[in-house]
Amino acid sequence: LSLVCFRWNGGDNKLLLDAVKKTGKCFIIHTKLDGKMVLRFACGGIEHTREDVSNAFKVIETVAKNI
Repeated sequence: LSLVCFRWNGGDNKLLLDAVKKTGKCFIIHTKLDGKMVLRFACGGIEHTREDVSNAFKVIETVAKNI
């Protein structure tokens, strides 16, 4: 089971979370750690491929650049 936890350095993490979800291309969730929002992407399922993870990263990266 793999879970990638990350924060958008220099941006509004809630805005990124909502914008990524809105694309419908990948799904990320959030939690709070030390009072700060942390974004989480689960990518360790047996059905996930390297391409799935790469595509999700591209979606997150593209959305962040366009905000």
